[in-house]
Amino acid sequence: MPIVTLIAAPGGLETAMVEALRNAWGGGDARWLARGEAAEFAVDTVPENRWAVWEDLQAAGVDLAVQAEAGRRKRMLIADMDSTMIQQ
Repeated sequence: MPIVTLIAAPGGLETAMVEALRNAWGGGDARWLARGEAAEFAVDTVPENRWAVWEDLQAAGVDLAVQAEAGRRKRMLIADMDSTMIQQ
């Protein structure tokens, strides 16, 4: 079962946006990972219009990820500066 995750800068993810997408895609209950920043919900299949929705959300400052539930693990990256991540 795919999991849809929405991520934004603090305060950039509105409940109405999460619920509208969940309802449009027939998703399960939304779970807030961080109120106003990140939420996720399950869907039965990967939505065919995910790339069009991704483009619209990008314009609103929201990232969208759709990934398989099996094998996904949450991780954290801690770095002292941007150059650490891009190897400069």
